[in-house]
Amino acid sequence: MIKENRKYIIIASIFIVIAVVLIIILIPKKEKEVDNPVEEVTISFVDEYVSLIVGEEYELEIECTSQNKENILFSSTNPDIVSVDDKGIIKALKEGESIVSATLDNSKAEIKVTSEIVNVDEEIPYIEVEEIKILDNQINLKSGKTYTITTKVLPENATNPKVIWETNDTRVATVTDDGLVMARTSGTTTLTAYSLNGKSASIEVNVESPTISLSSILFSPNSLSLEKGDTYQTRISFIPANANIGKVTYSSTNSSIVRVSNSGLIEAVAAGSATITASVNGKSASIEVTVIAKNTLVDVYSVKLNKDNLKLKKGETDKLIATIMPNNATNKNLIWSSSNTSVVTVNNNGEIKAISKGKAVITATSTNDKKAFVNIEVIEDSTSSSTPKPTELVLSISSVKLKDKETKQVTALVLPMTASQEVEWVSGSPAIATVSSSGIITGIKSGTTTISAITKNGLVAKVNVTVVAHEQYTDKNNNLCLTPYTCFKQGSYGGSFCSTANCGPIATSGCSVTSWATILSMFVTDANGDVYDPLRLTNEIVYGQKLCSRYCSGDTAARKVFTYFGLKTSETYKTKNASDRMKMIEHLKEGNPVLIRVGAGCYTKTGHIMAILAINENNEVWLYDPAKNRPGRNTWVSLSEIVSCSGSSSWFMLVGPKI
Repeated sequence: MIKENRKYIIIASIFIVIAVVLIIILIPKKEKEVDNPVEEVTISFVDEYVSLIVGEEYELEIECTSQNKENILFSSTNPDIVSVDDKGIIKALKEGESIVSATLDNSKAEIKVTSEIVNVDEEIPYIEVEEIKILDNQINLKSGKTYTITTKVLPENATNPKVIWETNDTRVATVTDDGLVMARTSGTTTLTAYSLNGKSASIEVNVESPTISLSSILFSPNSLSLEKGDTYQTRISFIPANANIGKVTYSSTNSSIVRVSNSGLIEAVAAGSATITASVNGKSASIEVTVIAKNTLVDVYSVKLNKDNLKLKKGETDKLIATIMPNNATNKNLIWSSSNTSVVTVNNNGEIKAISKGKAVITATSTNDKKAFVNIEVIEDSTSSSTPKPTELVLSISSVKLKDKETKQVTALVLPMTASQEVEWVSGSPAIATVSSSGIITGIKSGTTTISAITKNGLVAKVNVTVVAHEQYTDKNNNLCLTPYTCFKQGSYGGSFCSTANCGPIATSGCSVTSWATILSMFVTDANGDVYDPLRLTNEIVYGQKLCSRYCSGDTAARKVFTYFGLKTSETYKTKNASDRMKMIEHLKEGNPVLIRVGAGCYTKTGHIMAILAINENNEVWLYDPAKNRPGRNTWVSLSEIVSCSGSSSWFMLVGPKI
């Protein structure tokens, strides 16, 4: 029994020794593990969810902190509905939904994938406008009157029957997009209605101004001496200055002494005197012309007035006296003029009259162009409170070139300064450029138009506006390019083509990054003025700034890249949705690009990213397709062709400064 107990004691002692040894060995190892913890692996899907149509494939994007991405295991909870291979490519097999998982070490990510059968016949068709009919004939209006044009858009069930009106000359008439015409000043202009797909119809508008009768005309000076052989251009003033004037006719009482042309040019033929008469609208004025022998004319060498400055009250009169040197000057008659007849007037005798508050300069000019000046200030008479009418409208600029969303402030000055400074600002085409009530012009889309400022009494001044949504570029063969990147990369122009095959680390996301680079080149350059090609974009921005993982093709990744460069992006729209496509068309017509994803079939065996850069009058879009086996597919294609290749998972994103 003692031996038996001794045996158990020995065995227990051995176990105790072994335990102590293990403790000694394991404790340092545990401390060592604490000092060097194992890095935790995180894994996630870039997309929040995926929607496919039956038969469509899509490569899932993974963001992972491990370098061993090739060890990721993929699985599907319903593989008979959605299958997934070891590269993360999913395929919709039949209608339903499944959860696809990606597992690496102890980290796991899940994404919901829906699969549906789409009957294209059930989609709401997008019906284009085929014709715009204007139901009015030629429009004749008096200045200041309005008229609403009646239009009819065919077919009547067109998806978007909206029309935009433009006018050739805002000075004559303006028009709103509702077809409301405002007659401005006399003349003829053409108004054109455009549909969003480029169909148009035009109508002519004639505007007649109210008739303003001519009360009198005045020669300045009223007498003249010329040497034989000399000529002199007559000067006539019409009262009022804005009267409707017909053709002025001239006559001479003795053409053998003084001849006069149809334009009022007087020619001294022989010594003697004759009277030149100008007639228009039943009114006439005359000037006495004396012809003297050659070399007997004594020129005026100075004119001096008795006052340098003069202050008058409104309604007051005064007379200026001129001293002409030398005393024996042949032509002592002077031409009197006012820099602003709405402030002060002057007649041939130097008699002035204060009209309204303001400043003006009276000038006395000899027939050989010697001048003298008087500064006139008219102050408001305390007994008078009437406001003068505007006589002149001056703008700070006459033309401007803008990019989309770029603005320019225009200021208007109404003369005389005492007149109301209120003006109405009107855009000839708000679709191209708008103008605020304070004269701020904003570029909207590429094109030309006019911005007009209009006073209450109908004076008009305009600014010619050119909007270039994006700069235009040409390649070495002078072919027009939509972006600088497409100029030197498009296969159709003979250039090299950057795609998955030769862009290095872009890998299977080559179509995404190449499309991004193309769109970015329309807006963005570096400090040296260079654009970002796909390889540079990938290395410096996408990977360098860690905007997305190696697989960058989803809308989330694209939005990160465009936002990084300061561009705006829209929500993700469905290509198969007709109302969403209308947003795409309007966006393209404003000169901005679109990023689009299409499903499997027409373009690639799996999903594919492309860029739509422009739209033409036939509703064809310029499709930039970066697929390596179709480097020449950078041309106009119909939008319906793209739609026919788009499943329910196809989406597009509006990109640019203006969304």
